[in-house]
Amino acid sequence: RWGGSTMLPPLGTLWHESAPISYGCDPSQSLGRVVNHPDTDWDNDWQIFSPPTPGAENNNADSDGDGMPDWWEIKYGLNPNDPSDAAGDLDGDGLTNLEEYQLGTDPTNTDTDGDGLSDYAEVITWSTDPLNYNDPPRTDTDGDGLTDWMEVHIYGTNPNNVDTDFDGINDNVEIYYGTDPNSNASAPPTVCPSKVAVFRDGGAWGFNSVENILASIPIPYTVYGSADFGIDLSTFSKVIIVSDQPQSFYNALSANRAWLNAWISAGGQFEFHGADQGWSGGDWTGLPMPTGLQGVFATNDNLTINDPAHPVMAGVTQGGIDGWGSSTHGNFTNAIGPTDILISKTGSGLPVVVEYQYGAGNILATWMTIEYGYGYNLGDAHILMENMVKHMKNGFCP
Repeated sequence: RWGGSTMLPPLGTLWHESAPISYGCDPSQSLGRVVNHPDTDWDNDWQIFSPPTPGAENNNADSDGDGMPDWWEIKYGLNPNDPSDAAGDLDGDGLTNLEEYQLGTDPTNTDTDGDGLSDYAEVITWSTDPLNYNDPPRTDTDGDGLTDWMEVHIYGTNPNNVDTDFDGINDNVEIYYGTDPNSNASAPPTVCPSKVAVFRDGGAWGFNSVENILASIPIPYTVYGSADFGIDLSTFSKVIIVSDQPQSFYNALSANRAWLNAWISAGGQFEFHGADQGWSGGDWTGLPMPTGLQGVFATNDNLTINDPAHPVMAGVTQGGIDGWGSSTHGNFTNAIGPTDILISKTGSGLPVVVEYQYGAGNILATWMTIEYGYGYNLGDAHILMENMVKHMKNGFCP
């Protein structure tokens, strides 16, 4: 309370009723700043706790006697004076906060080691190590996107055959669509784009990769430029925005986003290749994009497959998405409702390839430099891009 009698230590955590608030002050300045302070009446109804100091993990003080040390509770936003939060479940994975402390897992992350199995499933169902990415083993002998361990223990499929039931559909694709990968009498509906509108003012990194893929399947398509934004899209089942476009293209796309939003929300399939600042120099970050997409430019060469069972990931390997010389030019920064993260940046978990619904329509968006990778035959770029281009949410396109 600046100008009053309350003075705060230079750094710490405030507890306003049951909510923790981190704050920081610069001791060299006469005034500091409280961040996200909810005590709007400034009536001083807080408690002050000092932050964990180096070596705090060795101090097992437990003020409320709930089995979780004060330093650990403060670290994860719990209240060290409230014993009831031991029974809570911050991340909703089925393990209590106390159990997560005892196990050494992250109570704010359902899958601490990022191996695709939740902490609860590893501890309760499979007795594997929730802190070890390679337990269960990550080996995928047949390259279908499902680890051998998952095929044997969870799905009962053949880890040596991408198509256990010989119905022509990858096991992980059947799992995604909810059909039985062990029975050729059960298969997802076959749905391919009937006609695609491709928008670009130039080839991404000099390649016309999208058109080449559509022609090879084959799927009918028409190529348009930014001057055509606003045309009637009623005869198209899918729209694809190509990567690496000039600034004028992204400006026009932003200005015409309401037109695309209306088409998508009515049931359209929209595919956004968002890798910008390539050879054409355009930058869409900071511009309002269709469906509210937002992102930041930040190149990265180390990515992680988050949803190996998604049909877009069929045949794509972990090693096949890394090391393109900039596998991605950025990441998305917002979620438009429930979002399926297919690929993220390794370590940070920031989303790079996502899928989500918008009204009755569907959006598949990527920051990866897939046209560049496809053109130069890097890793599994050709597999990933072909899967994306022919993908339809309501069925599988062989």
